[in-house]
Amino acid sequence: MSALIKGTQEGGSPACLQGRFSSALLVNCPGVEDPGMSIPANATEAPSITKVWRQVKGNASTFTTIWGLILITGLINSIFSELFHYLINVGADSAAEILPSTLIASWVVSLPTAILANLAAILMTATSAIYYTTDRCSKPGEIVSIITRKPLRYVLAGFLFSIAVGIGLLLCIIPGILMALAQPLYVYYVFTTDLDLMTCLSKAFKAMFQDLGSYVLVSFLRSLALAGSIILCVFPVLVVYPMGELYMQNYIHHKGLVRARELA
Repeated sequence: MSALIKGTQEGGSPACLQGRFSSALLVNCPGVEDPGMSIPANATEAPSITKVWRQVKGNASTFTTIWGLILITGLINSIFSELFHYLINVGADSAAEILPSTLIASWVVSLPTAILANLAAILMTATSAIYYTTDRCSKPGEIVSIITRKPLRYVLAGFLFSIAVGIGLLLCIIPGILMALAQPLYVYYVFTTDLDLMTCLSKAFKAMFQDLGSYVLVSFLRSLALAGSIILCVFPVLVVYPMGELYMQNYIHHKGLVRARELA
């Protein structure tokens, strides 16, 4: 108490002094940062490797949690699928004896774990989209709630996107590739708005064409960096992947391809 009175008498701000004892008030003190606050996304700023690296490093616990979920769900899906296939093969002397109905049943049974693994995989993009929309990175304890908030919407969104890409590839390959490239935009609309899924898909595809050449180039360079990190040593992908997703979200906001908190 005496220190507080002394500080006030010497010209210190009472709010600032109290803030030193409470993290909730640290924001009131010049030069003192709240450890609970994430690095602002600053979506209107031009994207840079330095910027997204700083964001990944500053929110390392969040991206580590996402990687943990990706690896765990992927492992569960792999083990479950291999086990079911093994049980099918044990009951058949050759691959020719495996009935189509059995293969379909195998696919249906393994579908839940496959969906779970894919939901976890999309979290890296979804978290980046939410980060650049709200200017706040989700904390580790909030990651799972991103998916559980509207699970049916996200599952259906995945099926719709897969169908759209598949149809595009069948038509002439290039439309399918372009649709696949629109994924960051599509994820943005699905996870940050309440628009129906067809509208999300349409808006994502149209937004990409606002600056198609630049968008394709940035997407290509991001894919190249990701492939390079996998080929070189694999481990760099743990950092390169989230950096790429953050860079893409920063890019689409900076270019005005999406509007923050767009509702219609």
